Amino acid sequence: MNSNRLLLIESERVNGKLTVGLLCRQGYDVIWVRNFSEGMAAAIEEQPDFILVDIMSEEETTLKGMKQLGKLPATRDIPIIVITSDMTSGQNRLAMAAGAVGCIRKRCPFPWMPWEYTAPRALLETLRGIIDASRRSRAASAAAIASRGEARSNKIFSRALLSLEEGYAVGTMLQLTNGSICKVREGSRNGDRPLVDLVIDKTGNHPEEALTIDLADEDNASIRVTRLCA
Repeated sequence: MNSNRLLLIESERVNGKLTVGLLCRQGYDVIWVRNFSEGMAAAIEEQPDFILVDIMSEEETTLKGMKQLGKLPATRDIPIIVITSDMTSGQNRLAMAAGAVGCIRKRCPFPWMPWEYTAPRALLETLRGIIDASRRSRAASAAAIASRGEARSNKIFSRALLSLEEGYAVGTMLQLTNGSICKVREGSRNGDRPLVDLVIDKTGNHPEEALTIDLADEDNASIRVTRLCA
């Protein structure tokens, strides 16, 4: 499989053409569709390595579609990267809760200027950074699964097994399947789906604002604990 194969979901014709051209010149194999319904069908049929989606044109439909992709066996392991002009904490929470592994900001100072013309280098650098971080996270998760038998004798893994029945202790540091690091907070229910505070996000950065994630919420069903951090 081509490791640079991207599915682009972009409704704006001009922006779509410019994005496809920019990414193709950098060696990406791009499949472009104009709406999320077509995007879901393309994701299932084409099995891209990553999905790049503009969240602003059909925000509600897009967020619902992202959650559906995260639940389907054929697409749940395909990382989704969001393009948005709204990089507020609220918008980021919505994207992360829907299953995004990262967000790329649109930089368009003038309403008549296609956003790709304003900062193509920033777009590419951010995209590469998110893709690299996602690949490292997926590789680490695969390695953790492969070594699970050996890890049963490890003290940390034993604590993890015990936590499935008794719940994680407040202050326990956890790594999630999306690559982020979180800390169990007070008020968590017993079990393996605690209430956690985000410490390091999926891209390896500390969040600018405090963010609490309820792993028991059905919107976060695709996110699981992979290991306890010593």
